[in-house]
Amino acid sequence: MMKPYYSHSNETLFLEYIWLDPRNNMRSKMRSIGSPYLMNPAICSMIRQNTHKDFSVEIDAETAEILSADLKWSYDGSSTGQASGHDSEVLLQPVYIVPNAYKNGKYQSNKYFFALCETLDKDGNPMPNNYYSMIKNKIRENQINEPYLSFEQEFFIMPTKLNNPTQMDNNPVGMSQISGIYCNHQNTQQYYCSIGSENVVNVCRNIIERVYHWGILSGLVLSGYNAEVSIGQWEIQVGPSYNIRACHELWIVRYMLKIISEEIGLCISFHPKPLDNWNGSGLHTNYSNKYTRNAENGMQAIEDICRSLGNRHGETMQKYGEDNHLRMTGAYETASFNQFTFGVANRGCSIRIPRNVAAKGYGYLEDRRPASNADPYNIYSILTNADAIADVDAVAEAQVETIPSSSSD
Repeated sequence: MMKPYYSHSNETLFLEYIWLDPRNNMRSKMRSIGSPYLMNPAICSMIRQNTHKDFSVEIDAETAEILSADLKWSYDGSSTGQASGHDSEVLLQPVYIVPNAYKNGKYQSNKYFFALCETLDKDGNPMPNNYYSMIKNKIRENQINEPYLSFEQEFFIMPTKLNNPTQMDNNPVGMSQISGIYCNHQNTQQYYCSIGSENVVNVCRNIIERVYHWGILSGLVLSGYNAEVSIGQWEIQVGPSYNIRACHELWIVRYMLKIISEEIGLCISFHPKPLDNWNGSGLHTNYSNKYTRNAENGMQAIEDICRSLGNRHGETMQKYGEDNHLRMTGAYETASFNQFTFGVANRGCSIRIPRNVAAKGYGYLEDRRPASNADPYNIYSILTNADAIADVDAVAEAQVETIPSSSSD
């Protein structure tokens, strides 16, 4: 393999570092990068030639080492509850960089980039919620199975509270904050994939379309969006993408939702059940590998993975998002939090096998258990680990219920 060539220049790029605080809230700050700031004169060329690549797997070792060393940064952990004031630095290590088309379009530039980062303590050890660090080796190992993932990210668009603009309101846009003024309940079935001002608040569609447009122009793999079942609820589909890419890009989409809604004075809620007696928000995850996509025995591989996942259902549910038990009641298009099931075309199951997949005999499965606030790296770990343990013994031990086909896809 030829060694990459990186040109020297006096160019300056602007990297928006994105990371998670200890409560899994996203934080960010901007940094100017380039030789004018006493950095490697080839650093800008390196960044431009290595976008949309995972640092631990998809970039050659020499380049990855230089990028990691030169782009490492830090923030004040004492201001996020992660360190004391006398020893406050938490390290930021970029793991995935993409163009920031949102700012490039806004300022007629091509110099802005998103830098998704993992967080490390002063000794270089991962912070407690740095789940990416825990799967680095597995990302490389999983290449042999050729995994593909996509995420259906549901969320609510919320105003701030009338009496406290530093807090998110409990009711979504379209559900009035004024006592005595109400909206139709979702049992009218008027909000899902709807159009028209009586169903959709215009500012909500404006947010979604801007995120989708600028995300596509940033090179993110996005496959669709739609209004969801509850008022003020929407979904963006991230992927399908090879290996770890969709996990990285989901975090970037979440970030874009936050900053673009910020400009309009609204908030994004990833809580899985902000409203009683309405649908909650999930992060349905579509997963396949080279075995499930095999036309000869793909369906058997899918069922083996389902039974393997069933063996570890209790452990899995502890990693599939906070407050998920409030959403997964067995009602409102959810399975039971405590019971694992799978079936064809059944949205009341833990795992749904699409009807067209069952008809063909190969394809993918949909894990409907993750909450909208789940960490995609945890989901990746659980689903790809099921590949390794979906063997004869695991299948024989599985205590799961197979649900027959539903009449609805």
